[in-house]
Amino acid sequence: MYTGEQLAQWAEKALAMQARYWYGTCWYRATEDLRKRKAKQYPAHYGTARTAVYRQHIAQGRMVCDCVGLIKGFFWTGNGGHGQKYASGNCPDVSADGMLRLCAVTGNLRALPEKRGLVLWRKGHIGVYVGGGWAIEARGFAYGVVRTRVAERGWQKW
Repeated sequence: MYTGEQLAQWAEKALAMQARYWYGTCWYRATEDLRKRKAKQYPAHYGTARTAVYRQHIAQGRMVCDCVGLIKGFFWTGNGGHGQKYASGNCPDVSADGMLRLCAVTGNLRALPEKRGLVLWRKGHIGVYVGGGWAIEARGFAYGVVRTRVAERGWQKW
């Protein structure tokens, strides 16, 4: 059983590692093979204008994920304890919206408890609350994994 504190620590580790955002990925090492597969699967997200940046991530050996992939990566690697095991850790392959539906308890953001490791949600996007009014999220291609103020990101639920 994993804890919210472990998830918060995972997100902080991803931030410290300067993990990058690649749409449709779940905590993988950036490789040319992965880039090609994702470009074929999601051509709108992997256009030629971004190829040079993706190749920089590959050369730098970056870990990559999208917003929900940051969370799935935590579960699917056993909090970094083993290699990727698809849909393991009692975490199915779902979208950001689907991840919120898996939560047994949710609430309106106005009632956000001061508890590290809660997930933060808005339509189509998810992040991890790390306390003190801060979140860590895989924000998008131009940002990567970043630390942001909860109040500034339009989160709707926890």
